[in-house]
Amino acid sequence: MGMMRARVVIAGLALAAMALPAGAIGTTLHPSVIDSVGDVGEEPSVAIGTDGNPVISYHDATNDTLKVAWCNDPACAGGDETTTTIDATSGAGQFSAIAIGADGYPVIAYSIFGWNLMLAKCNDRACTGGDETISTVDASGGQPGPYPSIAIGTDGNPVISYLANQTADLRVAACNDPACSGWDETISVVDDTGTTVGVRSSIAIGTDGNPVIAHYDLTNQDLRFVRCDDRACAPGGDTAVVVDATGDSGWYPSMVIGADGNPLITYRRTVYPGPPESSGLVAAHCGDASCSTVSHRILDSGGSGSAVALDADRLPLIAYRTGDLVRLAHCDEADCGSGASLDTVDTTGSPSWEKVALAVAADGTPVVAYDHHTDGDLRVAANNARVSVPGTLDLGSRAIDAGPGTPLTVTVSSTGSTPLSVGTPAVQGASADAFRITGGTCAGQAVPAAGTCTIEVAFDPVAVGSAAAQLTIPSDDPTATAAVALTGVGAPAAPPPTPSEPAPSEPAPAMRPPALSGLRVVGSGSQARLLLRVSSGTRRATIVFTRPRPRSRALTRRLAACARRSSPALRTRCRSAARRQTIARRSGPVRAGRVVLRLAGVPAGRHLATINLTGRGTRRSVSRYVRVS
Repeated sequence: MGMMRARVVIAGLALAAMALPAGAIGTTLHPSVIDSVGDVGEEPSVAIGTDGNPVISYHDATNDTLKVAWCNDPACAGGDETTTTIDATSGAGQFSAIAIGADGYPVIAYSIFGWNLMLAKCNDRACTGGDETISTVDASGGQPGPYPSIAIGTDGNPVISYLANQTADLRVAACNDPACSGWDETISVVDDTGTTVGVRSSIAIGTDGNPVIAHYDLTNQDLRFVRCDDRACAPGGDTAVVVDATGDSGWYPSMVIGADGNPLITYRRTVYPGPPESSGLVAAHCGDASCSTVSHRILDSGGSGSAVALDADRLPLIAYRTGDLVRLAHCDEADCGSGASLDTVDTTGSPSWEKVALAVAADGTPVVAYDHHTDGDLRVAANNARVSVPGTLDLGSRAIDAGPGTPLTVTVSSTGSTPLSVGTPAVQGASADAFRITGGTCAGQAVPAAGTCTIEVAFDPVAVGSAAAQLTIPSDDPTATAAVALTGVGAPAAPPPTPSEPAPSEPAPAMRPPALSGLRVVGSGSQARLLLRVSSGTRRATIVFTRPRPRSRALTRRLAACARRSSPALRTRCRSAARRQTIARRSGPVRAGRVVLRLAGVPAGRHLATINLTGRGTRRSVSRYVRVS
C-alpha cells in the first residue's frame, strides 16, 4: 500500500493563552514560534532533556529533511532556540519520534521516503556539531519505516514500533546498542492479521519491562493493542487484542502507562451514521496490563492527533486538535472516568488534523509542540513563570490608637522567561486584622518576564505587643507559593496631655457631653476586642453587656410585682431588670481617641452593650447591639 500525505489549510482566529487548573489561579501556557524558515514543524515529537528544556524533532517540508530544535529555557521563549538539520537526505524526517537516551542525549526514530527505518543518536543535548550517529535500523523488504514510535528499554537501548508498508504488518525493532548501529538489531513482526495493521503506532514500556504497543488497523478501522512477553517482542508469546471496534476507532493513538500500571490509550473515534456524542476524542483505560478489559470515555466531541502524558499528580493530560484549535484535556482520575477539563492552547490559524506532541516538564507543567499550518511554522506552548518576593517586611512600631501607618511597598518580580499571572493578594495569620493591603499594581495582572509589580501594606495594630501575619500572592508559578512574613509591634496609647487651666481673663470652656463613634468588635474568642473612639473630655467608660433572661416562673412573679408599683418610672426599670440579665461588665479610665477593650470572658452571641461615658461634670449613655464570635 503506498503512502499519501494531504495538507489542509483553514482560516484561523486570534492567539489565546491556555489556563490549567494547576494552583490558585491556574497555569498559563504561552505559544512561541520556534522555527518559521519555510514550511516546517510537520509531525513534531517532543521530550524534556536532562537540563529541563524541551527538545523537538520535526520534518522540514520545504527542504524534505529532519530537524531538531533545542530550547535554551523551559518554555522555549525568546525566539532564540537552536535549530539543526540532523539528516539532510531528501525525504528524511517523516513521522519522527524522539526520546532521551540513557546518556541524557536525544535519539530520534524516523523514516526516509517512508521506506527505511532510521535512527539518529545525538552526541550532545542540542544535536549540534554535525557529528550525530545516523543508523539504518530496518531496510528489509516491505518498505519499513512509516509511523515509528520510540521508547527506551530497561537495558538503556531504543525499542521502536513501526509499520512495514508493503507487507502491512506491525514490527518492533529492539536495538542492541544505544545508537542502533551495527545492522544487528532484532526485528520482529508482532501483529499480522492479513490486514493493514501498525498504522500510527504508540509504544511504551510496561511495568514488567517489556514493550506494549497501541496501533490502528486501517482495514477494519479498529484500535488494537499488543503486549510483548520479552524486551524484543520475539514471535510466539505476544498477546494481541482489539481495544475498540466501534465505528472507525483508533486513528492517531497515543499511550501511557498509568499510575495503576495499566495502559491508557487516547485516539479518535468516528461513528457515521450515528449520534454526535458517539464520536470524538476517546480515552480507553485498560483494566489490566494485557487490556483484556477496557473502559471507554469520550472526552471531546471533536479531537484528533492526540498525545497523552502524566502530570505531576500522575493524572492523564491529553493534547489534541479539534477544528481550528489546539486543546488540552486534564483528567481528574487515572482512568478519565469522570471526563476531563478542556482548555484551549492556541486558536490562531488552522492546525488541521495532524498529530500534536506533548511532554511534561520537571515542574509538572505541560509542553505542547505542534505544526501551525496557516503560517507553516513550528510552535511550542509552555510555561516558565517564576515569582520572587522579599522574605519579610517589618512595619515597625505604632500606637494602637494611632490608626494605620504609612504603607510600605512589597515588590513582586517576574523572573522566568514567560509572563507571570498574579492573583489577588491576601493577608492571613493570627494578627491578620493588624495589617491592611492599601493598594498596588499586582492583582489580576500579567507581569512580563523581568518585570515587577507592587503591593502596598499598612500597619494598624489593635493590641499592644508583637503582631505577625503572612502576605500571600497567588500566581501561576508552579514551583513556588509567594509569601511575605509581615511583622510589627503595637505600642501602648500615649497618655492624655495634662489639661492646662485657662488664663484668668479667658472664660472657662463650655462643657460638652462625651461622644463616641466607630464602635466595632474585632477578633473572636479570647482575642475578641471592642474598638471605639471617644471625644475629648471623656474620663471614664463603663460598658455593660446584657441579654434577655430565659423565661421562668421567677421572671413571671417579678413582672407581676412590677405591675403593682405605683410609679411608672419604677415599673419601667423593674420590667427591664426582670427581662434582661447582665453577663459582663468592663469599666476603666479612658482618654480621648481610640479605645480598645478586651472581651475575653464575654460569651459569644448578640448582646446589648450599654456604654456610659463620664466626663468633667457630664455624662452620656449609649446602647448598641454588638455580636461577639
